Amino acid sequence: MDRNKKLLLNLLSVGVDSGLAQEALIAGFTLTKLRQATKKELAQHFDGREVELIWEVVKRKQIPPETVQRLVEECDWKCCVCWDYRKQSPVIIHHIRRAFENAR
Repeated sequence: MDRNKKLLLNLLSVGVDSGLAQEALIAGFTLTKLRQATKKELAQHFDGREVELIWEVVKRKQIPPETVQRLVEECDWKCCVCWDYRKQSPVIIHHIRRAFENAR
């Protein structure tokens, strides 16, 4: 697997949607760099909503890489919940919530 795909899967594995993950990679962020960044540093590259989303999801425990790889391949990189076939802009895994979040 090439390095960019591995970096993308790492971001997807914590719940960053594919569009935001691509933006992060273009801006030079990896999952580790996102986890180490301050909100002020993130705000230099992302809007306020994106900063809050990143701030929340990068704290999550990662889904095992093999699981993420299988999921995105089997789903053809599309989210069955919100993928808009007319826009062709797939979004992956971001609907997964930790157990305690679902209990609210």
